[in-house]
Amino acid sequence: MALNSVSYLNGGDLKKTAKDKKLLKQAISVMDEGFTVLEKSGYTIIPASPVTFIRKYRRLAYLREMGRWFLC
Repeated sequence: MALNSVSYLNGGDLKKTAKDKKLLKQAISVMDEGFTVLEKSGYTIIPASPVTFIRKYRRLAYLREMGRWFLC
């Protein structure tokens, strides 16, 4: 998922970003909102798997990103 830009808010520090629960949850919510805007505008998101993953498994998406950044 394209959440790497969120680390910019912490000066590029991925470990610090991984510990910022509020920021990660907000980033995941923003991704879902972006998907919704695109769909309502008539665009089809290809591949659809990121949309499904964010909407059905929001908590798992959060844990996945947190773990990915923590291992950096």
